[in-house]
Amino acid sequence: MINYGLKNDIRFLICSLNLIASILIYIVIDYFALSKISSNEQFELIINALKSLISIGLIFFILSFLFNRLLIKICNILYIDKKFHVVLKTNYKDQEIVGQLHIKIRFFKASIKLTTEKTNSTVESIYIDNEDRMDTIITYTYINDGNCSNKLNMHRGTCVIKMCKKSFIEGFYYNSPQRKTHGTINLIEENGECTQ
Repeated sequence: MINYGLKNDIRFLICSLNLIASILIYIVIDYFALSKISSNEQFELIINALKSLISIGLIFFILSFLFNRLLIKICNILYIDKKFHVVLKTNYKDQEIVGQLHIKIRFFKASIKLTTEKTNSTVESIYIDNEDRMDTIITYTYINDGNCSNKLNMHRGTCVIKMCKKSFIEGFYYNSPQRKTHGTINLIEENGECTQ
């Protein structure tokens, strides 16, 4: 998975608010619960163990885990972990190439993997236009190492995928100038989870 960019990126603001909430929860637990019990010497060992277990980082992690979907929704990010059957229509000899595309998007990390019978591509960067959750646009750049047996040269390219709430998923791609190929990409859902 790689880090990715968003058009309206408020993830760090959300994390800052989560950190402030974690600090406040820690102070409340320490002041109202642990300090009241610690006055009793009998429980001192247990209280010290609890204080070392309950930390701001742990509370931050628990809040992030519990409210992961809510945080993603607040940031207007499409939460997705899906595999798609792909049909690439390329201008090179008017070919249709069949493959599989796996898209996984989380709060801070995202991955996209395209596999066809002839080749694999490695994603270099991902940018998500999340302004309209009904029509999320994912743009990613990739590098393809090529394949000697299929006479496929190494190349770089860009793919733009539009994911609509109505499950209409399509896009286009184009390669580096020396290759001069481009085409469309149609995705058919295979399995997984997509939440709007």
